Amino acid sequence: MRPKTITFNPIRLRDPKLKSVFERIINAGKAAVVVTHFDHFAEISDEARARIRELREIGVQFLNQGVLLKGVNDDEPTLIRTFANLHAIGLRPYYLFQTRPVLGASRFQVPLREGVTLVRAAQHNLSGIQKTFRYVMSHVTGKIEILGFDAKTDRLILRYHQAKDPNMVGLVFSKNCAADARWLDELTAVM
Repeated sequence: MRPKTITFNPIRLRDPKLKSVFERIINAGKAAVVVTHFDHFAEISDEARARIRELREIGVQFLNQGVLLKGVNDDEPTLIRTFANLHAIGLRPYYLFQTRPVLGASRFQVPLREGVTLVRAAQHNLSGIQKTFRYVMSHVTGKIEILGFDAKTDRLILRYHQAKDPNMVGLVFSKNCAADARWLDELTAVM
């Protein structure tokens, strides 16, 4: 099942065969986890709430990954409301992705400095588990967590959360970050 399925086709989760698959996983002593993809609180339909509630009752866990999108969820009230609404129905905020610079989507990219400021402000207004998500980008070299921005040095602070090269996992590094930079490849090495 794709993460966006519950957003655009939650009726798919009514299938009793799907529920029995999750029950077999749980009865085998394993964790049944569904990763969803909600970017905005308006995407959370009553049908999605009902299906999530039904599956949570049998022990299925839910994580949400979303994308920071310019003009969609790049303001503090929307981001806070989205995470709070997800938490209220049992979806743990997991990842907030920086929009990739791909054809047709680059207009939705938020500058990294703005993203860091927004995420930090939202986290100050979220409680406990609502703010456990990681702000990340999926780069060709790995999944990179965006930790913060040092205004004194104009550097973005990053950490490899996952990497093709296992020696890079956990590596904290910084790069110079221009005000309009939106992706790792637009950052320059620290001199």
